[in-house]
Amino acid sequence: MGTISTIKECVTSDLQYPVHAWDVYKDFAESMKSVMSGFGPMAKSGAELAEKLKKMKGFPVATSTAIDVMGHKTTIESEVIEVRRGSIPASAWEIPAGYTKIENPMLKAFEGHGRGRPNR
Repeated sequence: MGTISTIKECVTSDLQYPVHAWDVYKDFAESMKSVMSGFGPMAKSGAELAEKLKKMKGFPVATSTAIDVMGHKTTIESEVIEVRRGSIPASAWEIPAGYTKIENPMLKAFEGHGRGRPNR
C-alpha cells in the first residue's frame, strides 16, 4: 500500500510528561497491541512505528503530519506556544453549553478487541 502518512516532530527534553499521563498512555499503547494484531500487514507497520517512537526522547513541541489516502492529501500541524506549570482548574474539563454528547462510531469497529469495550 505504500506510505500513507509521514510524521515529523520536534521534541525537547526540557519538559517531561506528568507521571499519571505517562501511565495512562502506556496502558493505552499496550491495549492497542492486541487491537493491531487483527489488522494483518498493517500490524507490522504499527509495530515499526512503535519502535521508532521508542527512540524519540523528549516531549513533542511541534508536530507535522502529512496524510495521503487515495489522492486526498491533508496536513495537520500543531505547536506548543505556552507551557504553564501548576494545577488545571476543574472548569477546564466542563462540557461547553450547547454541546451534545454522541457516541463515537469508530468505537463500534473495535468492539471485542483488546481491553476496549466488551462484546454486546
